[in-house]
Amino acid sequence: MIPDMTEALERQLEEMTAELLDRYEELTVLYELGASLASEFDVDRIAEIAVRRAAEATGAGKGIVALEREDGLYAAALLGAVRLTPGGLTEYVARTGRELLLHEDEPGPDGVARDVADGAVLSVPLAPPGDASPLGALTLATKTNGGRFSAGDAKLANAVASQLAAAVYRSRLVSSLRATEAVRRELEIAAGIQRTLLPSAPPAVEGAEIAALCMPAANVGGDYYDFVVDGDGRVSFVIADVAGHSIGSALMMAMARSILRRELAEGNDPASVLGATNGALFDDLVRSALFLTVFCARFDPATGLLEYANGGHNPPLVRRSGGGHVELDADGAAVGILRDVDFEPGALALDPGDTLLLYTDGVTEAIGPDGEQFGEERLRATFGDLRPQELVDTLYSASRAHAGVGSAQGDDVTLVAVRREETA
Repeated sequence: MIPDMTEALERQLEEMTAELLDRYEELTVLYELGASLASEFDVDRIAEIAVRRAAEATGAGKGIVALEREDGLYAAALLGAVRLTPGGLTEYVARTGRELLLHEDEPGPDGVARDVADGAVLSVPLAPPGDASPLGALTLATKTNGGRFSAGDAKLANAVASQLAAAVYRSRLVSSLRATEAVRRELEIAAGIQRTLLPSAPPAVEGAEIAALCMPAANVGGDYYDFVVDGDGRVSFVIADVAGHSIGSALMMAMARSILRRELAEGNDPASVLGATNGALFDDLVRSALFLTVFCARFDPATGLLEYANGGHNPPLVRRSGGGHVELDADGAAVGILRDVDFEPGALALDPGDTLLLYTDGVTEAIGPDGEQFGEERLRATFGDLRPQELVDTLYSASRAHAGVGSAQGDDVTLVAVRREETA
């Protein structure tokens, strides 16, 4: 009995020693792997480090790390004479998330080809943190001693795969954050450039008081306004809105600005300005699937004459000094809709105390919690006997209050107010 007990104890001790050695080896491999991957962010380099460490620890002569990306599965790292086979074992594990441990010449699942033609194969999925789909698979093949992969090898391979998946996930997250930060910075630069394209302040014109406000819904927007004063003291002004509030809209608005300013500076009447702008931008707008609504006017404070033309924009309003509103409308399609457009010229005399209001649809189409728009009726009701700066501030605040406290601004908002004053 005593010899038998002694032999049993010796066997148990040997088994415990072997298990401890295996555990020590596993911990050593994982520690070294973790240290190697800690400062590495290149995904393919991470895969190469992992497959080499896993092969060394399990005695494999060949290895593959296959990773998923937008265009499908690709071989991020190859060790030995092996390749990623479409429809093979590695792809099967990556797609299904199921581990495979095959002995030499043992077939894989039905319809699945071997990535290697000889030797044992061990393939484990790369499971990312959480319950997301596998990022790919780690395949080890052909034990250098010609033997089989053991359950211990599979355990170690899974541990390596877990570390590898976490490192790949981290690397891709860092890359995504860097890309997002780069885009954010580019948008900030674009927004800064766009702000410089707007007038820094309304012009000081004798006989007129002018105020303006432009609030994009995003970093960059598609709204625009401008003023040009000629040598006779007349002020030409324009308000415009490119469909959308994206980078593309902002770029198109920048193109429109150069044409509008050139035409205004040459002293052309509003209808001619819009005609020239449509002719110059039509092809580009069609190719970009964009269009531009624009209202252009020229005001002479000395006589009170207001000349205007409308290219599909919201009709501006004039509030008479004695009360009541006049809508300024004139025929003319949005720029970029038709190649040949006749813009109807309009004219109106402004008396001292009369105020002209130009606005984009971001004001009237602000939607409240009940789904109702701010609308033209509220616009008219808010458009009282106010000085231009007070008027644009009040209207913007009213439209935002209608949308609700804390709600996101759904569209760019631009307001321009011009009031005729008495001249000496």
